Amino acid sequence: MKSISENFTKIIKGIALGSVVFISVNSCSSRDDKSEELNNSVKAKLNFNIVGIENAGGVSASASVNKQGSVLAGSSVIAKESTVSLKDFDVLTSIEKVETNGLGKVASSAGMSGALAATQPMNAGVKYLIQVYVAGTVTNPVVDQVATAGTDPLITVPTGQSYDWYVFSTNDATAPVINNGVISSSTIANKDVLYAKSAAPVTVQSGQNDLAVSFRRNTVRVDVNVDARGLFGKIDNTTTVELGTGTGGSFASVVKSGDLNIFTGAYTNVQTVPALIPGNSMVNTAGAQGDVGATKTASFYTVDASNNAIPANLSVRLGTLGVNMDNNTLRTFSGASVVYTNAAITPVIGSQYLLNARMIESGIAQGTAVWARTNLQYAEYAVDKYRFLPTNDIAINALLNILDLVQLGLAGNTITNKITNLYWNFNASTPAGTIGSGDPCALVYPTGKWRTPTQAEFSSLGVNSGAAGRYVDIGGLVIANALFAGQWPIPATVDTAFPVHSQRLFMPMYGYRSSSGSIMDTPSSLLPGVTASVTSNYWSSSTGGNGVKFYRSLTTLLATVALDTGYSTPNEFVAGKGMSVRCVRS
Repeated sequence: MKSISENFTKIIKGIALGSVVFISVNSCSSRDDKSEELNNSVKAKLNFNIVGIENAGGVSASASVNKQGSVLAGSSVIAKESTVSLKDFDVLTSIEKVETNGLGKVASSAGMSGALAATQPMNAGVKYLIQVYVAGTVTNPVVDQVATAGTDPLITVPTGQSYDWYVFSTNDATAPVINNGVISSSTIANKDVLYAKSAAPVTVQSGQNDLAVSFRRNTVRVDVNVDARGLFGKIDNTTTVELGTGTGGSFASVVKSGDLNIFTGAYTNVQTVPALIPGNSMVNTAGAQGDVGATKTASFYTVDASNNAIPANLSVRLGTLGVNMDNNTLRTFSGASVVYTNAAITPVIGSQYLLNARMIESGIAQGTAVWARTNLQYAEYAVDKYRFLPTNDIAINALLNILDLVQLGLAGNTITNKITNLYWNFNASTPAGTIGSGDPCALVYPTGKWRTPTQAEFSSLGVNSGAAGRYVDIGGLVIANALFAGQWPIPATVDTAFPVHSQRLFMPMYGYRSSSGSIMDTPSSLLPGVTASVTSNYWSSSTGGNGVKFYRSLTTLLATVALDTGYSTPNEFVAGKGMSVRCVRS
């Protein structure tokens, strides 16, 4: 039997051993916790928050597109609006420089505090490339990651270190490729190069580090606003736009590109590059007041390491200008170069310019005036309601469904007026509007470039002396789809971009709207043996003798049409009478 002292000794030893085990286990646990804490402490999260693009400007239409004689708010005029006359159309040209505040400043580094320059959000889906380097180094990036706008990337880096970061984008769905700190010129030529970098090395802390990224444009942006509202259609994707100097065979691009050093933001090996913007890469001009698609913007991006001025006499070449007309035909103009004289610009990185080109349909010189190619209509379906018909080839019966412009009801040999958008009261701002309320031709876009002709200008056409010819197109025993018109000699230079009957002065006989609202003198359905008078009544602007009437008398017998032989121009002055209007250039 063991003594009490022996038992006590064993108890003491057991307690001591337990204590050692407990201390040992606890010590191991403590070391494990510290190890885990240490591992966590060497990792940090960088949250790149894309604020947007500093002073992005965008492609908003100049106010001169919307209101003649003024410019975009915040812009300065480089070249005032002037007229350039081309074969197919005239162009109102002007150049503006978009003024901005703080343009070209490098983005803030870490944190969200501090005022940033005015920014435009980056569109969702745009790709950008992030590179992070240990501060002061230019090789072996710690981070090389592509991200997408709309989702802020969280990037893991070790703590206890300072970093420099760089972010790049071409503002599209592709990400730049960097080789040894350089982005090749061929990959960024005529692209919207966006650039941001840390203003100072960033020392990251454990946990999340928020970085505000505000891009600056690392090019010169030149927006060309092509405005086809005065051609009465919408710009088609067949259109091509180039920016350069000279015309024809002497045309040369002024767009330059170079290799971009990501650490300095500077370009080397700068060279001129071809830059052609197709219609499907143009965008609808924000702020343009006409129909959507009538004004589009082509954006060019250029650089110059020496900030050499782009020479005066800039030229916008429209290798093709396709215009979708109201009757769903495509009108194509080729080889037009719009020259902006005495308007040199200095391409400082971050600056932005607007070149405005407002088209005006060309007219036909005849007598003492330049005449519009077709009649004036009031197009209720369009934003620009005062516009010229796309063609003269609208037969009389087709007036029943003429582009939904004239909606008439048939009652015997007369047509009862419902809506008549081709027949105008004298000097009225709308077809059935108040007499004397205003010259409707002056309201054709761009305003003030057209007017109603005078009586003297009608007389100069020589209709009384028989200088005017006659055109008749009928078919069948019953005259259906008949087209009657006065036509003048084919000009020495024919513009084949327009329909055949719009290549010369051609004035259809559409009759007139009586004071009771009926459309008269239009043989829309003439039976054999019936005699009728086909007339064409056009307003002039002259007081006291405010119209001119061209007329044809005809008789049908067994599908044979007999016509009289002359025109006369009696004055017409019944102010409530609805007559056609053919405008002349102001």
